[in-house]
Amino acid sequence: MTHYNVSRSKFLDPLIPAVEIRTFSSSERDQAIAFAAEPVDPPTEPKHGVTVLETGSPQILGFEIEDRLSKADMDRVVEPLQHAFESDQKIDLIVVWKGGIRFDPSIITDASVISMKLSSVSHIRRYAVVGGPGWMKNVVGTVASALPIDIRVFGSDDEGDAWEWLKSASSDSE
Repeated sequence: MTHYNVSRSKFLDPLIPAVEIRTFSSSERDQAIAFAAEPVDPPTEPKHGVTVLETGSPQILGFEIEDRLSKADMDRVVEPLQHAFESDQKIDLIVVWKGGIRFDPSIITDASVISMKLSSVSHIRRYAVVGGPGWMKNVVGTVASALPIDIRVFGSDDEGDAWEWLKSASSDSE
């Protein structure tokens, strides 16, 4: 029997966390059936992965994302953004990543998320991304080059600089 514990995979964990995969030879049929029949512990109620941050300005929205982003968490992001997008004024946005980036794959095809992302292009002036894995800076740089939004990536230790950047822009437009 070969035992693969996929829950520790850096590639699959963001998409299918805590999945255990085992392979069995044909002579291990009984063990395979016993493994498949093992009861699975029900998932515990996860804490919210998103916290709405107090920014001190109606022109700045902020979110802290910790660990895993679920569909319910994404709803907590979409609602205040859609409300802000109802105004004619552009807003500034800060997203602070704590921990890795893991998400529920259903978010990718969710209509409200897609609509929010399309609307954001004409409603966000500055977007600060704080923390996250090292590869995020390259991805954000690539995306930013195609958008009319001033997007900057700050290291985890530079959150204060991100806030200063947004607040200076906010005070310039008042």
